[in-house]
Amino acid sequence: MCRRPGANQNWLIEPVGSAPGFFALRNVNSNMCLDLHVGDISNVHDGTTIQQWDCFPDNISSERWRLATTTSGGPSNLNLINAAKSLCLDNDPGTGSPFLHVATCTGATSQMWLEQ
Repeated sequence: MCRRPGANQNWLIEPVGSAPGFFALRNVNSNMCLDLHVGDISNVHDGTTIQQWDCFPDNISSERWRLATTTSGGPSNLNLINAAKSLCLDNDPGTGSPFLHVATCTGATSQMWLEQ
């Protein structure tokens, strides 16, 4: 049985005016953006965790995401690729981390997200 997600699990996809082709993902509940949890973009790597942060996607590449339709898993599945280092949003529990993070894009199911 599939439950309807609460507001804390819903995200708005908003175009970033200063970066055509990229989007900010704003949480409906908190009004904050999906962001890389890193102080300096040069420190972004496989495993960098995700946080919600005040929205400044015109100024912060860690809040910019490119949406790419995946070739497997169905027509509505997307990869979310961060602008900072072109790493995919990933929820692979095999990493040992309970947190969302970014990782090299592999097409794994842990990197597929459903757009509704």
